[in-house]
Amino acid sequence: MLNKLERKFGRYAIPNLSLIMVGVYVLGFLIQGITHSGLEFLGLDPYMILKGQVWRLFLWLLKPPYEFGIFTFINLYFIYLLGRMLERIWGNFRFNLYVISGIVFVVVGTFAIYGLAQVTNGFGLYTKHYPGPMELSAALGHYVTTYYIMLSVILAFSMTVPDMMVRLYFIIPLKMKWLAYFDIALIIIQFIFTNIVEKLVLIVSFLNFIIFYISGRKNSAARRRNPNPFESVVRKKTADRGDFTVLRGGGGTEPVHRCVICGITEKDAPKMQFRYCSKCRGSFEYCEDHLYTHTHVE
Repeated sequence: MLNKLERKFGRYAIPNLSLIMVGVYVLGFLIQGITHSGLEFLGLDPYMILKGQVWRLFLWLLKPPYEFGIFTFINLYFIYLLGRMLERIWGNFRFNLYVISGIVFVVVGTFAIYGLAQVTNGFGLYTKHYPGPMELSAALGHYVTTYYIMLSVILAFSMTVPDMMVRLYFIIPLKMKWLAYFDIALIIIQFIFTNIVEKLVLIVSFLNFIIFYISGRKNSAARRRNPNPFESVVRKKTADRGDFTVLRGGGGTEPVHRCVICGITEKDAPKMQFRYCSKCRGSFEYCEDHLYTHTHVE
């Protein structure tokens, strides 16, 4: 389905979206510094939006995810690097789809939480802290920020290249999967010890990552269930870049071909075709699912 969508709408993808995301964060911090406020007037407050403040549907993205501090620029640079690499691995369209779907899920989910409270006369959402619709809506506008969208990019990158080594704050060597485990542990702790409104905000904020994770696991499982023990197909790159001579016969114990994006080899899917991209600078091999959807390495 994603391949079909990309072929149809891929040309509309926003290039270098990670840089735009960081630019939005910087603009939000600047506005916060000029106004000396928490920018609550930009919060995703359903009650105020329904009263006519429709700018909140979009400008909540300018609300800084945390207070400006000494590590702010390092954090933003880290997010830009991970987002840029994820764009190169997935391609602009899929990275756009992941980030924008996360934003849409947050907006729709926030209104769904507010509407659920109205329809069910609270549904346990009204407490002494949020006794009515206005207070609950204001709380939603306060809790909903781009922090979780930024965190979902880190988690997606960690799932895509879990063994990649990074230096946290340019000092601490750490594999991405361990950073993801730490972030997930913090999310779980926050989910356990927070109120019901924040619990629901957490759920809708990570819907894009949950869907991405489940679909990725199903895709990998489907490929593992389609082995061919009688034949392994080995493709050898010829002098003409991008062309292959197809050799059939028994293979060694180590895989010969591996997709640089998803990591699948001919051992995982013997019928899968692998090709080198003639437009990438260097020898980068891709499976048939990613040959026409990746961003070229320059």
